[in-house]
Amino acid sequence: MITEIEDGMAARAFYLRNYRVPFTFEQIDSANQEKRILPGPKPLRCRFCDRGEPAVTFRDVAHAVPESIGNRRLFSAYECDTCNRFFGSGIENHFGNWSKPHRLLGGRIGKKGIPTLKGGGQTGWRIGRKGNRFEMVAGENADDRPFTPSEDHHVLVLTLPRDPYVPINVLKTFVKMALSVMPDDEFAHFGETRDWLMGEATDGEFIRNPSGEWVVATSTLADSFAIHLLTRRPDAPDRVPYSFLLLSYGIQRFQVNIPCPARDEMCEVDVPIELPPFPWPGAAGDLVHAGELDLSGCERMTGDKAQVTYRFETVEITEPVQSRAAGGQAD
Repeated sequence: MITEIEDGMAARAFYLRNYRVPFTFEQIDSANQEKRILPGPKPLRCRFCDRGEPAVTFRDVAHAVPESIGNRRLFSAYECDTCNRFFGSGIENHFGNWSKPHRLLGGRIGKKGIPTLKGGGQTGWRIGRKGNRFEMVAGENADDRPFTPSEDHHVLVLTLPRDPYVPINVLKTFVKMALSVMPDDEFAHFGETRDWLMGEATDGEFIRNPSGEWVVATSTLADSFAIHLLTRRPDAPDRVPYSFLLLSYGIQRFQVNIPCPARDEMCEVDVPIELPPFPWPGAAGDLVHAGELDLSGCERMTGDKAQVTYRFETVEITEPVQSRAAGGQAD
């Protein structure tokens, strides 16, 4: 399991002695930052289905990380159009439904802009965002609203509904991101992982090692995200999983175990692995939540909700049922 937050220096030393970073990318300013296209083999073969032209084509732009979290600059040349559409209409839809509430709160600009949440029909509630400003319509039915305000409306407890999703497909999306960015010499170890990703079976037993999630109070810039791949050093002194994906966007940070049966043999014992949380730079003093991320479920989730308490610096209320709030942060 992931232990409680430890001293940042100790956690940093743990990861430095056990892991290397074969891939790293940070999008800081998508308007001015150059695109990075991860090159494929010549002749081109798809990394995921292992087919090449003319059996498949490579005409579409393949985002190495979903566009929904704000990716505008990181692409791959080795994902064929067929697999691109397979992921986009499949597991990435589940990821989109699961991540939508936090993408709204973090101001993530996807293909269709920042997500909006609403419910209760034409006279119901609505939560949207423009830049750093939230716009909320309370709706006529007070019992139906997914938020509870303090008396002065400066603090809101938000219980935001998620559209239906299957947890293991959300996890597969994280794994797909990692497989998309890893160098060829690392990808060679992940054949079983690729087969699990592409297979129809949603086997939660394939995932044996812990992953973690952090929620922080202050969102990263709306146009930024960071992705890093960790793999175990050959001389790692501790018993640790082979690989992790680190992903940061909005108000969330993730440390997701990437299963690698070919390299996780040291983990095949009935003794839990305890890991210090990854010491995300700048997040320790702003931490709202840290804990294990369990996405091993194979059943369709309906009625699931994400809860966050938000504190707003300024609030503007328009009667009778519409309220607007601006300049907030997670609490």
